[in-house]
Amino acid sequence: MNSFEQMESVIAQRRAQPQAGSYTCYLFSQGLDKILKKCGEECAETIIAAKNGILLDTENEMQIQKLQQALTQLKPDEQALVTLFYEEEKNIEEIAYIFHLTESNVKVKLHRIRKKLCNLMKEEI
Repeated sequence: MNSFEQMESVIAQRRAQPQAGSYTCYLFSQGLDKILKKCGEECAETIIAAKNGILLDTENEMQIQKLQQALTQLKPDEQALVTLFYEEEKNIEEIAYIFHLTESNVKVKLHRIRKKLCNLMKEEI
């Protein structure tokens, strides 16, 4: 199964069986306009990266692969937190509101997730 097929499978699963904290479920709850806006943002970033000729050297590619592998090992709510904070660039207050958590709790969770990712990446060596 290639990456697109895996992504399609996860999206279909999240739509059929929503999971608390899933960013995909959050997008579904916000409606088609929000989903299309997100798709447009991702496409724009890809086009700009291609235009700028962003190439990765082998060492960076290996680190990215390790990180991607580690991210798949996170729980869905941890993946959603990482996505909102690092990819969506949501601030702590916004994430706390989405997850019904305190801002301090979000900060602690993000700290623990970063440590977990570091440990998972070290295991990949």
